[in-house]
Amino acid sequence: MITEETCPECGGRLLNEVICTYPPIPAKRCLKCGWSWEGKQEAVKTVRFDPPEEGDMKDITYCSNISCPFNDCDRHPKQLKGKAGIASFADFAGTCRRYISWLVDEVKEDQERG
Repeated sequence: MITEETCPECGGRLLNEVICTYPPIPAKRCLKCGWSWEGKQEAVKTVRFDPPEEGDMKDITYCSNISCPFNDCDRHPKQLKGKAGIASFADFAGTCRRYISWLVDEVKEDQERG
């Protein structure tokens, strides 16, 4: 789970930053009111990165068009729930034949109504 911290002054979201010194210094900044905090230099722990097995992490590009009614599409953002991997987003609305066909039908119905 990811914890999102809020500003103690205004309640806005805090941006987590790292001041690039060695060792690094953790910092937080509020984009809403400008409040900021700098911590003390933290120790650095070096660990070996073991990439996940080939089947564990998949890079899947999902459609960013949240108005699409086709929840059953494997690119719809609702399909993301419960999946592990790397998620990328792109707007497929201009190239998805199923969505364009639906949109044309919606425009025709709208024109017929009024």
